[in-house]
Amino acid sequence: MRPTGRQMPESITWAQVRNVFDSMPIRVTLLDRDHRFRYANAENSKILDHPADAMLGRTLAEVFGEEYFASAQPHAERALAGETVEWDGWIEHGFGRRYLRRIAVPLRDAADAVVGYFGFVQDLTDLRETQQALQQSERMAAFGSLLAGVAHELNNPLSIVLGNALLLAEELEGSALAERAKRVQAAAERCGRIVRSFLAMARQREIEMRPAAVRSLADAALELLAYSMRTSGVTVEYGIAPDLPALMCDPDQMIQVLTNLLARQALEERPQPRRVRLTARAEGDWAQIEVADNGPGIADPVRSHVFDPFFTTKPVGAGTGVGLAVSRGIVEAHGGSMTLAPPDGEGARFVIRLPLARDSAHLSDPNGAVGTPQTVTPVAPTALVVDDEPDIGELLAEMLRKLGYRFEVKVSGEAAQEALRARDYDVVLCDLRLPGLDGPALYDWMTEHRPHLCARTAFITADTLSASSRHFVARAGRPVLEKPFVPAELRRLLAQLLPARKG
Repeated sequence: MRPTGRQMPESITWAQVRNVFDSMPIRVTLLDRDHRFRYANAENSKILDHPADAMLGRTLAEVFGEEYFASAQPHAERALAGETVEWDGWIEHGFGRRYLRRIAVPLRDAADAVVGYFGFVQDLTDLRETQQALQQSERMAAFGSLLAGVAHELNNPLSIVLGNALLLAEELEGSALAERAKRVQAAAERCGRIVRSFLAMARQREIEMRPAAVRSLADAALELLAYSMRTSGVTVEYGIAPDLPALMCDPDQMIQVLTNLLARQALEERPQPRRVRLTARAEGDWAQIEVADNGPGIADPVRSHVFDPFFTTKPVGAGTGVGLAVSRGIVEAHGGSMTLAPPDGEGARFVIRLPLARDSAHLSDPNGAVGTPQTVTPVAPTALVVDDEPDIGELLAEMLRKLGYRFEVKVSGEAAQEALRARDYDVVLCDLRLPGLDGPALYDWMTEHRPHLCARTAFITADTLSASSRHFVARAGRPVLEKPFVPAELRRLLAQLLPARKG
């Protein structure tokens, strides 16, 4: 078939048109009414294992498969009816999962009858993935801002519940009411760990490596998933070697990885029993962690794409396709590897290899700090507490009183400023968010007017996620105690600050 058209000048030949098409960086084809290729430019060779000319005389279905043809046929039929049609979308084929923009343009003969159609295919996969990455980044930024506000509003009352439950349990030791207070305390601590874990996932920060026990990391991840697993009827089986040394990792980030692997939504597609098994053992200087389930498994055509960003087999609204990609990125940033291994029978099995800590004497609790709590000096030191919530101030005051401190509580930055003008303190504990003169502004004032007190200052806050808070904390370089906190964490903070007063 020789393509002709009403608009083509007589001086332009089909050979000249072919030369133009062959130089174009998009796939150009010409198909007849039976969807057989009559022309294919050189760009088509890049996605085939043979020259583009080998397509000639074969149908669209024969070259690219029935699925590809089924996605294109309705649009091609419209072109054969005389329309110019354009459509975009993801397509799976032997050349991979690609996002294509396709245009079908009717080809008419001298009598104005449609005798075929040109196909123009542009691969926009890289552009589309970049757009999706930007959209995901924007969603995460919005999510982070929302979470910062929620955390601040939730952590303040949670601090009051937790702190007072601890104090009541101590005062009522040995009574039935003490046991009730301990149950309130345990529930509040669990809520605090969940909030902290979500905040750790949303933060963008450098990896902070320290030893951490695999069982502690797994327990923290499962605490986040406890409700969804319980309501979905999923049981978790452990197979962690009792003598397994600690990992050298960032506990917050490793909890995120385990949470992504343990939260297997595919299990919902199978009847009971639904199981997830986590095993861990040492292999030389490495820990091998395996997370397996008894779900429907991962089909062979999909296995090579499970770690691709934004690739997901879940329906719209059920997932973003970033969980496994992010998880593997975290593991590789730790110097390890993460693979999808052949399953032991049914289901899916992921294998993580991470370096073990050389010295596992002091393991890290992912919800606390390394080491044992230290006690403060027996000399009665003085403390200035600055918090705009009176209940938080009173709670801190009671904890300080039990630790032998003399203290003052101020509910505004301006009141704290007046107190700091009048006298020195051994430690200054200040909230970041305050009405009027806030924590950062007060600290900047101190650097100019009371610089010797800066080394004795720490911040107690429910907001370390917002950009302004992160930037200030990084600039000031001062310790931060996140709400909600327990007395042991406060003792550690005070022990860290007190040596500064000796200089």
